Amino acid sequence: VIGTATALILNLFHDYKNQKNQLYVDMKYAEQQLQFILKKTADYLHCKELEGNVWEDLRVLEGYLSGAVERAYEYQDNTFHSHPDYYINYLEMRTRQCDTLHDLHYELKKIRQFPEQAGIVADYILYMQKYVTEHNLPERQMDKLQHLFEHMKEEPLPANKEDYESHVILYHILMDLEDFLIYKKRFIEALDDKQREIYWKDESKD
Repeated sequence: VIGTATALILNLFHDYKNQKNQLYVDMKYAEQQLQFILKKTADYLHCKELEGNVWEDLRVLEGYLSGAVERAYEYQDNTFHSHPDYYINYLEMRTRQCDTLHDLHYELKKIRQFPEQAGIVADYILYMQKYVTEHNLPERQMDKLQHLFEHMKEEPLPANKEDYESHVILYHILMDLEDFLIYKKRFIEALDDKQREIYWKDESKD
């Protein structure tokens, strides 16, 4: 009986380890795909030819994240470890960011002709996308974004209607990017001291 019980307990802990490793894979995959989609977005604004369909990329990522969140809840239900909800909160945060990129691309498709500011927004996206990592604090990206908001406000409004509409859409795209960063900021602010100690030990390296 003791031997059987010991084997069952060891098997449970082994399964927990596999689940935890899978969640880590899920997190990294989400980060890489979000970076990839942001890169495509910047290329589109730079009027570069794109390979594949960004809408399909978003749908695939949404489906993957849905499964990842389910795996995170399963891990929470089965594990004895403290703070398993970290993975749930992280993956739900990435899901909300994915939804934000969906909104951003709906806006993007409305632009008929890219104004000069489109390149500036694209450059910011290229800057931002490399910071879509677990341990990044988004303050610097948010500060840079605020400067970009101010820059666009100070520029004279376009003379014709089409350019004006494009200018407004670009401003909305910046607001979507702000939401993208705010979701990460809120996730970090919700971490308690123990979670920071467990999961953010290497924070200073990012």
